[in-house]
Amino acid sequence: MTLFDLKGVIDFTFDIADDEIDASFYIELDEIREDYSKAIDVVRISKDLVVCKLTDFLRRKAQFHPNEIKKYLEDSYEDDEWRKNLIDQLTKRRSHLTPKADITDDGGEAMFFFIEHDMYDFLTE
Repeated sequence: MTLFDLKGVIDFTFDIADDEIDASFYIELDEIREDYSKAIDVVRISKDLVVCKLTDFLRRKAQFHPNEIKKYLEDSYEDDEWRKNLIDQLTKRRSHLTPKADITDDGGEAMFFFIEHDMYDFLTE
């Protein structure tokens, strides 16, 4: 099941959380871009919380569409060092040379920060 499948079923504001990293944010389903809502898998639903595979969604973005994350970060952050750090961590692509490259290689700090502070804007722009 994806977030798109919940449209018309859940019509309230709720916290959306990641299943790997202890990070969440407030959102309404209607605010999420349709193509993104179709790509985010739902793991569990409770009264006020929808747990999703946000990290997997961002891993796929890093692998197949890294420029979407990079453009968002370039448009959103003025601090060059912080922006470069986030771009380096969140746009890692796996290849035959770096098969184990992952966006959580820093222990998940960049991912946690992105989900807590930027995911809402990324999903709704």
